[in-house]
Amino acid sequence: MAGGAADVAAAARELVLLHGARDPRRIVRAVEHVTAAPAPDAMVRLHTRWGVVRLGAAPRLEEVATDGEVLRAHLTALGVPVDGAAPRPPVTAAERAAAVGVLRRAAVRGYSVAKGTDRG
Repeated sequence: MAGGAADVAAAARELVLLHGARDPRRIVRAVEHVTAAPAPDAMVRLHTRWGVVRLGAAPRLEEVATDGEVLRAHLTALGVPVDGAAPRPPVTAAERAAAVGVLRRAAVRGYSVAKGTDRG
């Protein structure tokens, strides 16, 4: 990876991965190639629209959204423990408005998710 991302990941105490896909089946039990491995004692979490999964040697569902049954079912099929996951409250109107504000500011800067460019 260019730009030092592998060094940052290796030194991080906590690593947050974001999953923006619309289908939880894109989440796999194990990856076949790692380009930026975190430290062995780092906490690694995968955040999705349906919930939060703790990754590592013993992955487990930590938090599940009210509409997270699709994630729970998929993780169960992968053999990932899902019992004991804390419920995630629904997104509030204020949280949604804050997220929209961030996206609007990014658009003003010239960032395009579709093109993957940043002009500013």
